Amino acid sequence: MKAKTHELFENFSGSTGGITATHAAGHLLVRKKVSPNDANTEAQKAIRKHFTLYAQKWTRLTIEQQRKWNEQARQVSAEKSYFGIFGKVSGFNLYVKCNMNLELINAPNELTEPARDLPQSTPFIELFEVTSTEMTVELSENVHAGDTLVVRAAPLKSGLSNNTNGLRQIATIAGGQNMAEIKEKYRAVFGEPVAGERIQLQVYAINKLSGYASGRREAMSNVIVVEP
Repeated sequence: MKAKTHELFENFSGSTGGITATHAAGHLLVRKKVSPNDANTEAQKAIRKHFTLYAQKWTRLTIEQQRKWNEQARQVSAEKSYFGIFGKVSGFNLYVKCNMNLELINAPNELTEPARDLPQSTPFIELFEVTSTEMTVELSENVHAGDTLVVRAAPLKSGLSNNTNGLRQIATIAGGQNMAEIKEKYRAVFGEPVAGERIQLQVYAINKLSGYASGRREAMSNVIVVEP
């Protein structure tokens, strides 16, 4: 037997104290209120700034340019991860995504029409070495000439197996190269690595002409203090 919501609560919705109330299919649903993560970090501010910028630029594209983005988005959605983008996307989403990817690698070109150039597969992480003086990433092969590799990292708190939401870009590796020293930028973002701390690393390639990204590869490393 279904219970009818008391008339005092028929129009009740929103949050109060530690609960949130909503209505669905004529029924009152009450659940524990979830506090969102801080959405005002410098990285998130930058993402919102660039998103707003390209949202404005989208409105200045011609109808024909928007049509091409919408057409390409249908193909990207149908082929799923082939373009490094998962799930369905609109032409607007694709336009913003590709241009923001190019921003990440400081590519000089700004796309008004979609390109079809795809990144090569992401090289494997051959070495991720962290000491008191160095933090080195070495790949199994050189980055393809048409790509730039993005390096992201985050410290792992005790008991965590990953910190994907905490990953921040700390370096890029240019085409034709296979390694980078990332200690200085890591320290600027996260502070000095602590002995025994684990660090999560993620790399992926972005094509310099199209803004499409490859799949991700990840690695973990413990911070090792080397006596001078």
